[in-house]
Amino acid sequence: MKTERFYKILILILVLTNVGMMVFMWTNRPPRMPHPPQHEIGKMLGLKGDKLQKVNKLEVDHHKVKRELVHRDMELHEELFVLLENSEKSDSLYTLIDENKAEMERMTYDYFVEIATYCDADQKEILREFLRDSFAKLRGPGPAPFGR
Repeated sequence: MKTERFYKILILILVLTNVGMMVFMWTNRPPRMPHPPQHEIGKMLGLKGDKLQKVNKLEVDHHKVKRELVHRDMELHEELFVLLENSEKSDSLYTLIDENKAEMERMTYDYFVEIATYCDADQKEILREFLRDSFAKLRGPGPAPFGR
């Protein structure tokens, strides 16, 4: 009789602990990562009015096309690795991957050149510093390149 009562109390304690842990985990979930900010480069450069609207539109268009090119890059790489034994087809895929990558680089460069046309001298310096910082983040930790 005493052991039966002991087991009932033990089960009740375990159930309450389990429910308490689930409530604790549910209410203390880590926050979701925010989406990358949109239209930030114009604000960062301090553009106003019509220039800000044009740069914001450029940014939206740039990111839309860039997403398409990145998606295309992933598709081409998937095709490449499916053809592990067929070197003739993989050579043509290498060419397509290189062309796609070149298009991404050209488009990104043209994007920043066009943004620079809306900037004065101080804003261009802010843009250059932003690009230097972005390249440093892409490069990762390590020694700085010569000339800096």
